[in-house]
Amino acid sequence: MPTLSLKSILAFGALAGASAVANIQSRQDSLQQYRTQIKELNKYIADGIKCYTEFVPQVKASNPPKRTVLKSIEKCNILYDNGAIKLRDAHRTAQARNFQSDKLHEMGLANVLDARLEHQGEYTRKLQEALQELHDRSKEAVDAFDAGTNSTIRVALELKKVAEEQRIDVSKAKIERKSSADGGPLIEVAGVLVAGVAVFGAITYGPFIEATTAAAEGIEALDTAIETATSHVSATQNAVTTDLNSVTIGQLNQARQALEEVSIHVEAAHDNVDALHAVLAEVPEAEADEANVVVHVKAAELNTAIGQYNNLRAALMQIRQTVVQSITPITDI
Repeated sequence: MPTLSLKSILAFGALAGASAVANIQSRQDSLQQYRTQIKELNKYIADGIKCYTEFVPQVKASNPPKRTVLKSIEKCNILYDNGAIKLRDAHRTAQARNFQSDKLHEMGLANVLDARLEHQGEYTRKLQEALQELHDRSKEAVDAFDAGTNSTIRVALELKKVAEEQRIDVSKAKIERKSSADGGPLIEVAGVLVAGVAVFGAITYGPFIEATTAAAEGIEALDTAIETATSHVSATQNAVTTDLNSVTIGQLNQARQALEEVSIHVEAAHDNVDALHAVLAEVPEAEADEANVVVHVKAAELNTAIGQYNNLRAALMQIRQTVVQSITPITDI
């Protein structure tokens, strides 16, 4: 029978020892990674609870609520989503074959794979309670957001009733800034029907021309921001469709940031159209009909862009729900 030399035996023992050391190091690395993930998860949960809790009284402080206040819920949603993804990451780490779940209690860490509601250990119970509180506070905040948004819409619709009752067709409107015969600026209006009457003509009143230019530039910038946001949201939707588990915090945040940029341009364009409307009263009577048409055209363009923005927001909300619901929670909340 062949025998191993002393050199072979020693070499075999060295390899076995190196393998054991590597396995121990791998297990320690997994525990350290898990500790970091739980630490980040706890931070997102605590910050999210605080954010949602502070949001509710801010919304109820005025009726309708300020638009900036309603928008601030997005900061809370980011914390919620980031926490959900960190919980997913901790799940993946804990499900690894060499993960030492028996070490978690002595390290003061919750076990995210333990969905029991009794006898689950104090650290796991505390995490479950924190997740439940985050869920409850987020629901209260969403209810307040929905109520505040509905109030804002109802007030806006009531204020616009008179304008909407006017029969103005701006679907083929054409508004161009040109130079008059003497070199001065003017705005030409054509392609608009008011109560079945074709309105066309020119506006030479300087302040109104400048306000129209600002409104047009603001809406153009808004349209560009919407195109960028559409690209980001579509890319995230594709990622959700092809490989849901590959969706990252970075992807969600890119889509959010693009929508936040749109929101900024919506505010600016809205202010510009409001300013245009304010100048309307100063326009000479001879140019008042054409000026009224310009205001309606810009308001219609703004409303179209806002509709696109709202659709993108709804799409991102659906993406959020799909991602969050796909992540197995520590307990069914």
